[in-house]
Amino acid sequence: MIDSAVNSTLVYRTLTFAGAIPFVGLSVALWLGVDTLGPLGMTINVLLVYGLAILSFLCGTQWAFELSRPGMAGLPLFLISNAIVVVAWLTTLAAAAAVAFPVQFLAFALVLMVDGRLRSRGVIDQTYWRLRQQVSAIVLLAILAAAVAVWQG
Repeated sequence: MIDSAVNSTLVYRTLTFAGAIPFVGLSVALWLGVDTLGPLGMTINVLLVYGLAILSFLCGTQWAFELSRPGMAGLPLFLISNAIVVVAWLTTLAAAAAVAFPVQFLAFALVLMVDGRLRSRGVIDQTYWRLRQQVSAIVLLAILAAAVAVWQG
């Protein structure tokens, strides 16, 4: 059982950090003036769509927390997680990247704040919370860098 827990922690830590790599790589690509990624499309769009996918995963995790421990967060997690993803999705569809990146930045920050609330209520453990903080810092810096690259471009 302990080996399984260690392996599980190693897997989710590795996957979580690996999930930040596209944010960093695509932000660097924008700074280097790489406008398109061949069949994947425009670099800006690839980054925005990837951000939506990751936001969906994170908000889905909050759904799982609410399903497993209803009311424990003291927040309407079903509504908050849906609102975050839908607003980010609509902004990505309807607004310029100069607006969509700041909205995604705020969305990731809000998800982290909700997770902080979950931590304070004992819904998530300290190890996961520390991981969320570390990877969120990387992602938020990458999104900020992408936004600046777009504003300057």
